[in-house]
Amino acid sequence: MSTAAAPAIAATAKRVLVVENHDNIRNNLVKSLRYRGFEAVGASNVAQTRALVKQLGPQFDVAVLDMRLGDKTTPHPKGVDLGHEIREAQHDLPPEFLAYTAHDNASYYDAAFALGTSAYILKENPEKVHDVLRHIRSLSLRRALSPMRDEIGNKIERIAEVKKKDRMAAVRELCLDVIKPEVDVCLAVPFILLLSEGDGRTYDLIGGLDVLEGCHAAYEQIQNLTFNNAKDGPFILRPGSVSDQNGNLLQRLENATFLPLHAEGDFRLSIGLLRQADQAFEENDTVKLGTLLNDHLPPQIGKLFKYLSRMEAAIARAERNALLDHTSRFCLYVGQTQLDVLTEAAEAKEVDTDGEFFQKLKKLALDLQATGNEFSQLTSLQTGPDAPAQKLEPVSISATVQQAWEELKDQFIVDNIKLIKRGEDFTLTIEKNDLLVAVLRVLQWMAQREEKVPTEISAPTVEVEFTRRQDRLEISFTDESRRLGDQLRQKLFEPFTQVAMTKMKPHEPTEERAGLYLPLYLAKMLIQVKNRGSFEDRTYELQSTNGHRFVMNFPVRDSNAL
Repeated sequence: MSTAAAPAIAATAKRVLVVENHDNIRNNLVKSLRYRGFEAVGASNVAQTRALVKQLGPQFDVAVLDMRLGDKTTPHPKGVDLGHEIREAQHDLPPEFLAYTAHDNASYYDAAFALGTSAYILKENPEKVHDVLRHIRSLSLRRALSPMRDEIGNKIERIAEVKKKDRMAAVRELCLDVIKPEVDVCLAVPFILLLSEGDGRTYDLIGGLDVLEGCHAAYEQIQNLTFNNAKDGPFILRPGSVSDQNGNLLQRLENATFLPLHAEGDFRLSIGLLRQADQAFEENDTVKLGTLLNDHLPPQIGKLFKYLSRMEAAIARAERNALLDHTSRFCLYVGQTQLDVLTEAAEAKEVDTDGEFFQKLKKLALDLQATGNEFSQLTSLQTGPDAPAQKLEPVSISATVQQAWEELKDQFIVDNIKLIKRGEDFTLTIEKNDLLVAVLRVLQWMAQREEKVPTEISAPTVEVEFTRRQDRLEISFTDESRRLGDQLRQKLFEPFTQVAMTKMKPHEPTEERAGLYLPLYLAKMLIQVKNRGSFEDRTYELQSTNGHRFVMNFPVRDSNAL
């Protein structure tokens, strides 16, 4: 089913520089390129080339270079020498280089290779110009889709900001708003982008073909054949290749050339070059063009998606830090305000400072302050590949769980609850206090659920199990309290938010307030942000209708068996 999206932003025409001292060859190539929608300029010698580079600035997408120019004003001039000058002028984003020459000796090959030319085409006969035009179109597309281009980078950043919560929506917009316009401009042939989601049922055709009803099975076959034959080159849709109950689809796609562009987790993206009934240009041969694109396009598409993922991660990281900072300030403010109020009340002898109620309020205020400080440290934490390495010691999981339980005992929180530890102990190379705080917060939450334990359970327990998987280590926490509903559990790991606070009502029970249990959110941030693990609700694994299960996961590389 095709998904509606915002109108695509038009791409600009691609600029090609042709450096060739033979007037007929240069003029014909420039004329052919202009006729096909390119902004082409030609230079016959060193001086003209330098003048064009100076005049037009770093704006060439492709440079076609003759190897021997025959320029009498410069000793032994070669096109590749000018190529190095062009590369220097456009050092941030140099053009693609193509050698088009009558000379095939080894020294010229070596010089072209040193420049980084993408193709070396000999002027053996007039038909070779079609190869040049196909290469130019393919290479211009590869450069056009570079995330280093400001136009592309800005579009991807906007997509990451707007679509960050829906990965497939971001993928669709990247196809429509970035890839499609550039393909339109560079290739000048009808095409479709076939985007399939992981369920194998949803397909988007982006381009010059509508999604025909009843053709999803055929689309799936085309996508599978395209990716399964990737090592053998483009897939050509011949009669009988796929079954088409509709009948109209294969008629419209017959002899189309499909090549895989990118596969990532939950989606696959391919492009189909459609064969025209009347070939406007010989170089529109979709098989030959598809063969070139098969080399040039998939790696560049992969870079686009990698850049999108990096932008999404950067934006999410910035938002997370802003939220952590907000939560930290809120906790510190409320905790300090509550302590000030309690101090004033104590000085005025309005409360019994030895009473249980006063001590609970004081403990809550101190806990809020401590939580605020911990969030503050996470806000300033440098994460990612450039973060400085820490010297860490192996930490016993079982010993950490026991230490956290003893601390809760000292606070008279777990008097009537039994702790059960199962599984073989292991160690983690982790900041000991981070793990202790995270475990303590989880056990604290489960202990405080004791009042919600069903009456038929006379001796409630909290079970902690240590499990070694093939690629990870797990710590699971399970209680026996009355289970919260799915919607409420989704909010357990959320921090204080403005929405949550505005929705608070005094008569609501605590468990119904959105995102108000900070300790679980703190545990999640300590495990996931600072220590490369994961922390999730896996209550759905329990057979019983009561109880909760939370699981911490860590990569095996960070651990050692005891």
